[in-house]
Amino acid sequence: MKRSSRLAAIARVQQHREQHQRLILLEARQQLDKQQALLKQLEDYRAEYLDLHSVKSRRASSLPALSNASRFVASLSQAIKQQGEQEANAAEIWARENQQWQILSARGDAMDNLVDECHREEQRQGKLAEDQEAEELWGVARLYSR
Repeated sequence: MKRSSRLAAIARVQQHREQHQRLILLEARQQLDKQQALLKQLEDYRAEYLDLHSVKSRRASSLPALSNASRFVASLSQAIKQQGEQEANAAEIWARENQQWQILSARGDAMDNLVDECHREEQRQGKLAEDQEAEELWGVARLYSR
């Protein structure tokens, strides 16, 4: 078995690893997008609530209603903080998976280049062997022609 054939088998395994990592990266990206959307939804809801509450507070709401609204906004802010942490964790996971995919992709490219280089070298060696054989036959033919 030629070296290029052996290396091509290893390159196929590397390619499968890269494809698997690409799927993991896609899943991490989807999770990040989901976390970002949830965070935006919470922030938008808080902004909408505060806008609505500021209009109501201008109409002289009762003290218990203002207290309830304040507690709700504090709870909502806490939820936004927690969601922000989840979004940051998802971003960190995505960055780590992306880095791993880039490493595997670079290895795959290097392996493909090595296989191509070995294949070219084997072709060159084959051509040299053919040329040597032709020269030897030519030399033998010249000896017999004398």
